Amino acid sequence: MKLVAEQPANFDRAQGLTVMENILQGNKNIQAVLAQNDEMALGAERAIQEAGLKNVDTAKLLIEGKPVDRNIPVPLGLVTQ
Repeated sequence: MKLVAEQPANFDRAQGLTVMENILQGNKNIQAVLAQNDEMALGAERAIQEAGLKNVDTAKLLIEGKPVDRNIPVPLGLVTQ
């Protein structure tokens, strides 16, 4: 895999959403997203869903293991090259 973007989201769900929206404007061919905490991962996941991308395999690594918004599906997937 090739790293196509790296931006801070300050461990915040809303910023994770905004950062992922910005990344998707420049590249919709995203295969995987790695976030350093649950909140940023969930924000990125929402942006992917709202962009209507169906071909993104996602795997959640819940680093903090905090309770999450149950309105967001948390799929477990395998990301391969």
